Order: sequence, then structure tokens, then C-alpha cells
Amino acid sequence: MKHKGKIFEKAIRNSHLPITKIAQLAGYSSRNMYNLFEKEHLPFSLFVKVGKIIGYDFAEDLPEITKFLMINEPEGVYQLESKYKEKYFDLLEKHLALKEEFDEFKSNIQPVLYKKTPIKRVINKKTE
Repeated sequence: MKHKGKIFEKAIRNSHLPITKIAQLAGYSSRNMYNLFEKEHLPFSLFVKVGKIIGYDFAEDLPEITKFLMINEPEGVYQLESKYKEKYFDLLEKHLALKEEFDEFKSNIQPVLYKKTPIKRVINKKTE
């Protein structure tokens, strides 16, 4: 099982915001925030609250948080859905561009691959 306090701490420290400010906005004292880093189990509501403050999606580290979001924060699910929809369309555009490149390559290489050499020429070259 993942140590949720360490995941929580890493995200907060990577946000480059002062921990005291994050604690204040989340309704905790600085000391309480540091104590949370040491706890193995933390409530998902805390991840959601702090995630909004620091602009971080904890669903990447804790996939099980999506169930919590679906029940308690339906707007969070729509944000996740739009995020993945955007990724899907980006990948689809890349796929179509690669397909076009491949089709162009294939049309250029086919005449070379399937070039028919008359049999007489091959036989004559061998005898010479």
C-alpha cells in the first residue's frame, strides 16, 4: 500500500508554494501539515482540498481517489473526463498524421518494391 503522507508531502513540496500558506488555505496549522506527512493513511477529502489549492491532480498517484470524486465531487469527475478527452484527441491527431505519412511512404515505395524486371534481361545478364 502506498504511504499517502509521502505522496501528499511530495506533491506539496513540488508545488513550490510555502507550506505555511498551503496549510493556512487548507485550514490547518503548519505543525499539523507537517504531521500529516508522517501519516500512512489520509482522507481523500484532504487530497481534494489541497489538490485544488496547489493545482495538482492526485488521481495520477492515487487512482482510487476517482471513486471518492464520483460520489462526493461530481464536478471533479467532469474535469478528469475533459482532461482525458483532451489527451485522447491529441493522440488521435498524432495517429492520423502518422497514418498520412505512412500512406505517403507506402505509395512512394510500392513502385520500387513491385517493379517488374523482364525475365529475358535477368537471363541475359547471367550469361554475359
